[in-house]
Amino acid sequence: MTRWSGYRTLAAIRELRMITTNARKVHHAPDSLGEVQRRVEGLRQRDHLAGWNIL
Repeated sequence: MTRWSGYRTLAAIRELRMITTNARKVHHAPDSLGEVQRRVEGLRQRDHLAGWNIL
């Protein structure tokens, strides 16, 4: 699967979906804002190896 030519695009879409889901929850969990911002920046920088912290 990871060798498929569309894998990176699919992975980025999945990550964006996860980020937006958590971004909607920031109002109720303001401590998660920094992590959401870090994840968005990781997408912008195309950092495929960025680690995730649990929200």
